[in-house]
Amino acid sequence: MQDGMPPEERAGANQHHLRLNIAVKAVNHMPKMHTFGKCDAFVMLRFSEQQFQTKIEKQKFDAVFDEEFVLFVHGKHVDFAMNQTKELDAKVAGLALKIDVWDYDRLRANSFIGSTHILLRDLLASTTLTEYTQDLFSNGVQVTGFDTENSTVTILVSVLPQRQCQESDRVWTLPSLQTVLSYADGTRESGVALRY
Repeated sequence: MQDGMPPEERAGANQHHLRLNIAVKAVNHMPKMHTFGKCDAFVMLRFSEQQFQTKIEKQKFDAVFDEEFVLFVHGKHVDFAMNQTKELDAKVAGLALKIDVWDYDRLRANSFIGSTHILLRDLLASTTLTEYTQDLFSNGVQVTGFDTENSTVTILVSVLPQRQCQESDRVWTLPSLQTVLSYADGTRESGVALRY
């Protein structure tokens, strides 16, 4: 599966297939990861078998990414998530968006900073563009930055139906990153649903 687009025909037609449009906005209050520097942060998104990575922002405690990704969500995952009652069951079933933040190291293995997750059920509950600012945790302990504030990652998520596109069909388009960020920055009216 490339770029989070729908898998080939084996996914089958299902009116519940969805796309998650995710903009990784920023990480803030990163810890000092280098003796003679700050932090070379990048973010990894994981859902089901899909995985995406942002660019690396070098020498920053507060890094802005403004990168956009599209995740395909199979209708069976949607159905299961909407009937899910226990968070643990959803995590075990892989029905959560996992967000990992790493520090890039050119000479050694990259260093894990922290992670968080958002349940698919919670992502699907909103019909408008939603901003999530999540605290990062490592081994169950909250990560704190160089400034002793909690380390966080901020993403924007919108949920869009996935249609089997034919030439005669209307094509569903994703909002541009500029449009997504304008809602988040308040330069557009908040609470407006994204339309096709």
